[in-house]
Amino acid sequence: MKMKMKTNTLRLRLQITVILFSMAAVLLVACGKNEVEGGDETVDMTDITVTPASVDVRVGDILQLTVAPVPADATGRPFEWVSSDPDVATVSESGLVAALMQGSATVTVRSGSLSRRIPVTVEGIARMKIGEITCDVTTSETEELSSGVKWYKLSLPEFENGVTNATAVAGKGLIINVAVADLSNQDNKLEVVSALPVNLTESPVSVYNRKKTELEAAGREPAVVVNGDYYRLNWTATAADPYGYDYSRPNGIEVCNGMVGESPYSETAGFYVRDNGSMGFATFAVDGTVDAGHAAMSFSVVNGHAAQGEPVLFNNSAHGWATDSAFAWSPFQSTYVSLSWPDGGWRVNERMEFTVTAIQYGVTTVIPSNVNQYYAAGGKSFNGEGAILVGNGASAIFLSSLSVGDKIGITTGVKINGMKTADRRLNAIGCMGAAILLNGTPNEDAEKDAHPRTSAGCSKDGKKAILAVIDGRQAGYSTGVTLPQLGHIMKALGAYTAVNLDGGGSSAMVVKGEVKNRPSDGSARSVANELMITVKKN
Repeated sequence: MKMKMKTNTLRLRLQITVILFSMAAVLLVACGKNEVEGGDETVDMTDITVTPASVDVRVGDILQLTVAPVPADATGRPFEWVSSDPDVATVSESGLVAALMQGSATVTVRSGSLSRRIPVTVEGIARMKIGEITCDVTTSETEELSSGVKWYKLSLPEFENGVTNATAVAGKGLIINVAVADLSNQDNKLEVVSALPVNLTESPVSVYNRKKTELEAAGREPAVVVNGDYYRLNWTATAADPYGYDYSRPNGIEVCNGMVGESPYSETAGFYVRDNGSMGFATFAVDGTVDAGHAAMSFSVVNGHAAQGEPVLFNNSAHGWATDSAFAWSPFQSTYVSLSWPDGGWRVNERMEFTVTAIQYGVTTVIPSNVNQYYAAGGKSFNGEGAILVGNGASAIFLSSLSVGDKIGITTGVKINGMKTADRRLNAIGCMGAAILLNGTPNEDAEKDAHPRTSAGCSKDGKKAILAVIDGRQAGYSTGVTLPQLGHIMKALGAYTAVNLDGGGSSAMVVKGEVKNRPSDGSARSVANELMITVKKN
């Protein structure tokens, strides 16, 4: 009897439990229906869409990006915005993009683990901030010269430079010619060109025409040529510098596709293009070595003059005769060793092998009393050699141990910021003083006279070259700028680092053989060297 009562009780408890579970299930279903019917159900986001999907704007433009979740009814997820390069374009918390300078960036929006990338291209200039001055900018002309290479002309009619130095002109106006080359495209190159030695100097127009002929066989052509480094003018002999042969030589480093044309003279700073196409500002020094047998001697001067006892290397980038020969000089009684062309061609930071072709002993070069006596005054040129080593004192003893037919090695090491690099086909050109723009910061302490200017710069990633020529000294057309103003302009054009090249009457930009700016001399001046953008021939 007791057992039967216990069994009935257990059955009753099970029935009550089933009823309770059933009621709970009904309540859950009802609640679920209420959430859907009332719109309170949480829906997971599976993707993000952004309108527009890409951005093409001008400097100074502002554009709102609109973000939406997928599916459209997904809720409860905040969005975060970030720009890959705030120097080019910034983005606010609400997706408002502001274009600051020419270049490329990526804006990314994130929500949880989801993200969407929006490419941003900033071109053209609508407004430009130059120090404390903000001016409207008009792009008056533009041309795509090749894939990744563009030229355009900017006009700032309301610009005033705010200075009154002796050569500055009063009034308004500024004209800027700009060439931009993407060196990540291997068809595009930025190269240094030395003036023809026999001419002492050469105009950018002449360089363009000469290089157009020279490059044709290789399927290449020049696109843009601008003037290069400052150079020595109005030479008069002094005890410190008795060399008339230094007339018209560049002041800084010159390396043309691996051939050193000049070791630093009065300036060590410069602009370089490395073998991988990356660019930048640095200080330079030549650290060379001559080896013969078990003996070796170092040198630091190419196509110039060294202290007594030090050897000098001359090649056919030095001033010479109309032949393609090296031209050497020394005020000291010296030994001259003529060498063949280097096996495998000229290159830096790697040993090159030469053959001794002739030797002369006890030669003293006559120093000219004026520049006009350059050719009649002396100097030594053998016939058709690739290089000449000149030594006096201890270096003469070293060179005098050589014989015709000997094989010797020469390494023209080039140090960048005190370090040797692995580059073999390096290009480098000197500049005047410190960078006008370094790591995105204009140099406010640079010279504050207003002149025509030429500048070379590179983008933050070091792969895009920016060349600019600014006209000046022309009232009512273009007044010129100071170096701090030039730094701000180069930043606005997309440069992260930039240098000041020779300016004044030397400033010139040649595009496809045509002088695009208005040089203050009235025509493009002959200069010591040039920078040249070359492209694959169409």
